[in-house]
Parts: sequence; structure tokens; C-alpha cells
Amino acid sequence: MWKKIQGGIEQMTEMVDDLLDLGRIEAGVGLQRAECVLADLVREIVEDARGRALAFNLDLRTEINTSRSMQADRRSSSVPSAICLTMP
Repeated sequence: MWKKIQGGIEQMTEMVDDLLDLGRIEAGVGLQRAECVLADLVREIVEDARGRALAFNLDLRTEINTSRSMQADRRSSSVPSAICLTMP
């Protein structure tokens, strides 16, 4: 039972962090934009999510073939942060 509670706490912490990231992005406060390659960012996000997907017996895969770059706050690779990035 303790593992289930701890898992819920970790999940809620991640959600709060994502919401804080969204707030920062929307307000334009505290962002440290840097050039990054879109394909690398997508791979990092998928890799971060892979463990959670495996917990539900899901095989998470992606195929992306682009050298396109974008401005991003590299301190966070969460999905909300990735969605809210601006393309040059």
C-alpha cells in the first residue's frame, strides 16, 4: 500500500511541476530559451515517458526525421513545455 501512496505522490508532484512550467511559459517569466533540434527533444520526451508506458504494458515508439530546430527552455523536457515551445 505504501508504494501505491508514494506513486500517487510522485505523480501529483509531476503534475504540479508541469502546471508551474505552463504558468512560467504563459507568463514568459524565468524562461531560458536555447536553440535545440526538434528530433532530439521529441526523443528525450518519449524516453522520459517510456517507463510510465511500460507500467501499463504499452510500447511507446516514435519516428521523427527532421533537422529542424526550435527555441526551448531546456531545463524541462516535460510534454507541456514541449507543446508550448515556439518554432522559429
